Amino acid sequence: MIARPIGKRWMMVVGLLFLATATPVSAQVPVGWAPELSFHHGKILKHTPKIAYDIPERSLGLMLNWQLHTNGEKAWQRHHRFPALGLAAQYYWLGDREVVGNAWSFLPNISLKILGKERWKLDFTMGTGLAILDRHYDLISNSSNNAIGSSINDITFLCLQMEVQVQAHWRLVAGGSFTHFSNGASQLPNLGINVPALTIGATYQPNLFSPAMDTSFRVPPARRFGAHLSFDLAFKESSTPGGPKQPIYIGAVAGTFKLNEFNHLYLGLGYEYHRSVYNFALHTYAFDTRKEARQGATRWMVFLADEFLFGSLGVMLQAGYYVSPKSVLISKPIYSKLGIRYYLPAVGKPATQFYAGIYLKAHAFTAEYIGLGMGARL
Repeated sequence: MIARPIGKRWMMVVGLLFLATATPVSAQVPVGWAPELSFHHGKILKHTPKIAYDIPERSLGLMLNWQLHTNGEKAWQRHHRFPALGLAAQYYWLGDREVVGNAWSFLPNISLKILGKERWKLDFTMGTGLAILDRHYDLISNSSNNAIGSSINDITFLCLQMEVQVQAHWRLVAGGSFTHFSNGASQLPNLGINVPALTIGATYQPNLFSPAMDTSFRVPPARRFGAHLSFDLAFKESSTPGGPKQPIYIGAVAGTFKLNEFNHLYLGLGYEYHRSVYNFALHTYAFDTRKEARQGATRWMVFLADEFLFGSLGVMLQAGYYVSPKSVLISKPIYSKLGIRYYLPAVGKPATQFYAGIYLKAHAFTAEYIGLGMGARL
């Protein structure tokens, strides 16, 4: 069955979220905080013919996002035109209760102003967090759901929307969103679920900051060129659901260029070694020697990345191209990667910053892995 009436559970969610957003109207809200409630109407994207289940006619979502609007107290806030930092709770009825079920998510996010004036603005919101899906692949009871292999997943959320002020404290919002659910192949099957949607909602802004107008952040960087080194580790389930989880060793070296203190470009060389590919090659006799199997499991790639800095937090967008001709089991020649990094204070001379990071790598709309790692930038 594809779709069922939304039912009492959906109505309960709607009621609870409306109560949550109505409360600040009469309660004291700390300066800078503003709740936003949005409704998302979309449809699961069949991004690969490998998806075995019938795509539901529609998917419906609700998001309550508590945002802290920055006031420019710090230089990065002024540079990024006073972004809003958010903590969101999201519920998605994916359209088929028996196969894909429902998704409950907790989603830290950031909203950036692209353009606008006092009474209207165009915002871009991005975030990543934790999602729990109550239906996933099961060989006996749910074998057609080959998109999600586990209850716990990553959620990546992107949204472009217009805000228009309609009253002193109220703004209407409308636009489009894209939501991705995946466990990064840590448990198979994992084709992932992608939901593009139209959005509409409202935000209540009771006590916003008065922006600081200091322009000292425009001072050029003292040193524009630098270097970067990283090491990451991911685990991927092998071949069939329930198989062993095998490591992926990931490294990168890159040169960096500071467009300014809060936007850095990277050009580098990446490395991956997939233990599961090595074992698969040996067991299927695809290679004559262990050396050839190691070469098939090794990937080299060149990449270009752009990192945006928000205080100690960095958001990195990367695109890369494989350049190792002996590598095997590569689905597409180009990949993308989204990374979140937390930087420690700089030490030594030249100044070096160490960081810890989490990354989602994908080929087109299909995630390959979720990696954790550390690195240094100087």
